[in-house]
Amino acid sequence: RRLIKKLDVEDRVRIYTNLSEDLKVKLLSKAKVYLHTMKYEHFGIAVVEAMAAGSIPIVHRYSGPWVDIVSRLEEDIRYSYIDYSECAGIIMRTLSDWTPEKAKNLSAYAERFNYENFKNTLLSVIVKSR
Repeated sequence: RRLIKKLDVEDRVRIYTNLSEDLKVKLLSKAKVYLHTMKYEHFGIAVVEAMAAGSIPIVHRYSGPWVDIVSRLEEDIRYSYIDYSECAGIIMRTLSDWTPEKAKNLSAYAERFNYENFKNTLLSVIVKSR
């Protein structure tokens, strides 16, 4: 919060904590880009939630969200970074690449990770292993 104030970006940067599910969905549905800063995370359900809301995710290259989710997207919406200094340029490029059609495609892709699809995939793996 001090850095936000020091950089004089209070009009553009907000920090939200402990959001209700409704408010989280409302904010994500307004966003065009979702920057996920967690390195070495296993999966990253927050990335899928952002995609379901139509936000283009930007994730760390050394993370589960890159391996399991974002690297499998179409090339024109596949964004990752290794060094935080890359993020500003990637965010700007992502914002200029965003279209309602891409948002719709991301939302459809995120459906692969919903509870019913997960349950059905898991059941099919169990049945095949018998």
